[in-house]
Amino acid sequence: MSYIDIYIDIETVPPPRDTPGLDAIIDHRVDKRLVDLEKIEAYRDIAYRNLSLTPIHGRILCAAWCVGGGPVISEGWCDSDYRDGSVADYDRVEVRILEALFDTFRSRHWPTAASYRHFDLHFIRSAAFRLGYASELRRLPGGPSDKWARNWLDLSVGWGDKAPPLADLARHLGETKAEGLTGSEVYPAFLRREYDRIRAYCEGDVAILRHVGERMGYYSIEDDDDEL
Repeated sequence: MSYIDIYIDIETVPPPRDTPGLDAIIDHRVDKRLVDLEKIEAYRDIAYRNLSLTPIHGRILCAAWCVGGGPVISEGWCDSDYRDGSVADYDRVEVRILEALFDTFRSRHWPTAASYRHFDLHFIRSAAFRLGYASELRRLPGGPSDKWARNWLDLSVGWGDKAPPLADLARHLGETKAEGLTGSEVYPAFLRREYDRIRAYCEGDVAILRHVGERMGYYSIEDDDDEL
């Protein structure tokens, strides 16, 4: 039998504006053929927002996961976290997210985790690298102890390069997204500090992932089963 211990989904945002070298990172992505200043600024804004999709630069805003058939839990930004929008704010929240997530991983010893398109794995690796979680990096795919390489499933692989967006799968399965929020609306919602809405959206994706996993024939190890 094929089991999945943990289903994981994360939401990401661009790096804070006071990130060292941010202007150079954005400039590198701007079309050098542009000469109109308004177009250049508009392109810079697009380039900045797109950093939310780049693991080495983007930041984890929220993570949600469930263990086996247990309830979906989450960790992420809340109202008390925002002080001045600095790197320190983002670091503090990401540390809390990683600690909660890695505590779950450790409780399952060598868990089989599942996400969609490996997007989540790449961001978790980057955050762990940036914040100095060397012991956890050793356990993630691609690290010195690459035992998880076979234990992190990408639930999009059944479709190859034709994998549909998770939102499309949700509609196909009759699932509804929280309050109609879409991926492109996460960053604007973050700027409006609608943290609860984002968390509900992220948790909803985990529920969809579990539904997809069950449809694909995977079994869920129950919350109180510590044996792999």
